[in-house]
Amino acid sequence: MWQAISYIGTGLSLVAFLAASAVWIYRNKVKQTENLIKSAPSKDRGKLVEHWLEVFKIDPINLTKDQQYNLALIQIKNKAKRFYTTALIIVSIALVFLIITALAITKSKDELPNSSKNLGGYNYKIDESVLIFDFTHHKIDSLNLKQDSTVMNRFDLVEKTDDTDDDYIIRSGTNGDKQIGQSITHGNSADFKELEKGALTSLSLKHVYELRIPTEKFPVNEKTTVHSIYTYINAFKGLDSEWLGNQTKYFTKRLTIVAKFPSYKTCKKIKAFYMLAGMEKLQPFKGAQPFLSQDGQTLLWAIEPGLGASYAIKFWW
Repeated sequence: MWQAISYIGTGLSLVAFLAASAVWIYRNKVKQTENLIKSAPSKDRGKLVEHWLEVFKIDPINLTKDQQYNLALIQIKNKAKRFYTTALIIVSIALVFLIITALAITKSKDELPNSSKNLGGYNYKIDESVLIFDFTHHKIDSLNLKQDSTVMNRFDLVEKTDDTDDDYIIRSGTNGDKQIGQSITHGNSADFKELEKGALTSLSLKHVYELRIPTEKFPVNEKTTVHSIYTYINAFKGLDSEWLGNQTKYFTKRLTIVAKFPSYKTCKKIKAFYMLAGMEKLQPFKGAQPFLSQDGQTLLWAIEPGLGASYAIKFWW
């Protein structure tokens, strides 16, 4: 997995990748502990359970052996869930410190011009967009008897190029039942809604959504971190293969896509595609190719996207 770091070109994607890796490593460690307790012989299981009850500061004196065993497993699972939630918060904080540090150590001007006329008529440019898809809790129910959700965290390092009143807009879509989106950094002011049919029709999406963020408080010609999170309901239902991707609305220096797969349904193969503005269908991408870890649990793709282009990865699992 660690050879993927050589594919990362900026600090923002490095923070996102390390955070995703930390969650994956910790989750595997907790899972191993749980399996160790479950598979341990009866004579050894008691000592393992007692050890973990001590770690969680639980007095087992009034509990039966079965109660101690079940309580230890519950506490281990709860600890993993708490860590997962905390990791998302840590990513946001780390990004803030990253930006402050970057501004402190460099005073060089960007190579890109500030005039919105050179940015395709838009008032924003993006240093980097990082999308982290988390399939680690994904379940496939071919009969659709249970609701399933997949979460995607998105981090944009945005620069407002002039004193505009235009909202900063993020579009997303799904072929699942629906999508729930919100801004973590600008939650109270952001508006998330589904668009009328016809938006992004070239991508053949069942539902298309738009997150609009007012930018009155965005400083001009300075970097602002925008963190948004999207929950896909009953999506990614392909039994053998599926798709994920992004369309670049603004001039973007770098697009990084990360996906984490569960150990019980690893990624077997990947193929990259793109579609420039004006094209009618996706074409095989011949530039920098996505990276897939040997265990099939980590996907990473970092590219320099074109304005208005769509980029997608088909993966087999």
